Amino acid sequence: MISLRRVPPPPYLPRESPQFNKWLHDLTQFISANGGIDNSQIDGFSDLQNSVEHNTTEIHLLQQSVASLQTSTGALQQSLASLQSSVLSLNASVATLQTSVAALQTVVSALQGNPVVRNPDAVPSSSLGNNGDLAVDAVNHHVYSKRSGAWVLIV
Repeated sequence: MISLRRVPPPPYLPRESPQFNKWLHDLTQFISANGGIDNSQIDGFSDLQNSVEHNTTEIHLLQQSVASLQTSTGALQQSLASLQSSVLSLNASVATLQTSVAALQTVVSALQGNPVVRNPDAVPSSSLGNNGDLAVDAVNHHVYSKRSGAWVLIV
C-alpha cells in the first residue's frame, strides 16, 4: 500500500487515461487512510475554489442577462405582431382607397365626356373647352357652341 502525506494534484489529462485513473486510485487510498481531505493539503485548491466561485458568479450574471433578453424578445415579438396587424389593416385600407380612386376616375372620365356650359364675358378662346361645350356670354347676350375646335356663335 502506498502511503501519501498529501493529496497529489490531478493531472491535466482526459478521464480515459491511465495516469488519471492512477490519480483517482491514489486519491481514494489517501481518503481511506486519513479519513478525509484537508483542503490546505491540496495544491491549487484555493485557486480552484476561487475560480469556481468566480465562474458561478459569471454564470448567474449570464443567466440574468439571458432572462432579460428573453423578456425583451417577448416584448419585441408582441410589438412585431402589433406592427404586422397594423400593416394588414393598412393594406386593407390601401385596397379600399384604390377601389375608390378607380371609381372616381371612372366618374371623372364620364364627366369629361359631357358638354360643359361656360360663362365668359366675350367670345371664348379656342384653347378653352372641348367640342360640344357651350359658352353663354351674359354681358353681350350671346351663346356659343364649340365645334371642330372653334367657338361658333349660335344666338
